[in-house]
Amino acid sequence: MEKSTISNLKFYGKPPVAVKDVVSALILILGYETRIANNWGECQKILGDFGILLKINNFDPTSCTLSAAQESEKILDNYSMDSIRKIDLNAAKVYKWTKSMIEKVKSVGGLKG
Repeated sequence: MEKSTISNLKFYGKPPVAVKDVVSALILILGYETRIANNWGECQKILGDFGILLKINNFDPTSCTLSAAQESEKILDNYSMDSIRKIDLNAAKVYKWTKSMIEKVKSVGGLKG
């Protein structure tokens, strides 16, 4: 994923609900707590963190819990790629990546305790 994709999403003061939901799903699958993923200000901080691209580009599906993937999936199930694309192209890229990673987490069974 490109830095500009993440940067452009970070600059929403009050994002459309769909954009916030896509970012929340991303934050969850990257291992952050639900309370952080549900707070746009916290999401913006994470999106602005230099390490976020490393977390995304080096994502290991075995490092994500199955419950986090399921929580992300539940959020994204309210949308389609087309519906997100009509709202924001950068959010659509994040949506596509997150959906793909959810499937990978599910296929490996997620983080083993």
